[in-house]
Amino acid sequence: MQAMQVERRIGGAGTGKTAYVLDQMDRVRSEGVAPSEIALVTFSKSGCEEMRDRAASRWDVPGECLTNFRTAHSHAYRAIGVTPDQLLTDD
Repeated sequence: MQAMQVERRIGGAGTGKTAYVLDQMDRVRSEGVAPSEIALVTFSKSGCEEMRDRAASRWDVPGECLTNFRTAHSHAYRAIGVTPDQLLTDD
């Protein structure tokens, strides 16, 4: 297993953050890492969906295989074993 590399990118809208992250993930993919082994952490569900859609399109894979593209909260819930049916919702 490869050592995990963590990067943080901060910038306003339109500064190229998404393109940069996708380019970095392309580099990792070129080293033989499967899409399902790449993790992405975002703060919003919409940001996560956008990245998942763009990566899936770019790599010609179904978005469902990008199981580690999650929000920070989703990663945390998964790590401690909380399932979606255990969460309180606004419904």
